[in-house]
Amino acid sequence: MPISIVPKEFLYNENMTPADTVGSYSSTILKYCINANNVKQNNMVRPTFSPVQGDHLVVSGWVRIDATDCNSLAAIDNVISANFDGGGSGSVTLQRTGTRIEGWQRYEGEVMVPSNATTMNISISAPSANNIFLDDIRVQPFNSSMKGFVYDPVNLRLMAELDENNYATFYEYDDDGTLVRVKKETEQGIKTIQETRSALIKDN
Repeated sequence: MPISIVPKEFLYNENMTPADTVGSYSSTILKYCINANNVKQNNMVRPTFSPVQGDHLVVSGWVRIDATDCNSLAAIDNVISANFDGGGSGSVTLQRTGTRIEGWQRYEGEVMVPSNATTMNISISAPSANNIFLDDIRVQPFNSSMKGFVYDPVNLRLMAELDENNYATFYEYDDDGTLVRVKKETEQGIKTIQETRSALIKDN
């Protein structure tokens, strides 16, 4: 860095008189340091979601029937559907994909946004006999890859990660906050893919 001369206005004036008996000087400096006004993100969630007209989208989600033994119930169709402008224009019903994983069934569908669409609606309908639970509803461009992350609201630890196929990886911790187990959703159910054990040796 090149050496520069300190401007005269920042130096004490030889003709200045002390402001108090201690010998302190006071002066009004008209130049200040510049505080960079950087862009700050107040909310990481977009206030509105606006698909582009003519876009090709993928809509997916997980559904579980509210029952004691939801695996024994027959699979349900016509649970999630997407349409535009409140009517049947471009309406698509999501289809069941894969097998049920501990009662949860994945639904997916490809949606083409009409060129004249102004609003998009996602409709949820439950069977008359049971309520349903919904999780991980996704709307994303067709030619894209998406991941989701779930954090504990108290300790902010990573609890789950949702991959590009909307399958979850779960992370479990001990009381000290050490990762001890990793589980993965598969078509054969939730499988443990990593487990760690540790212990401390006590001195006599």
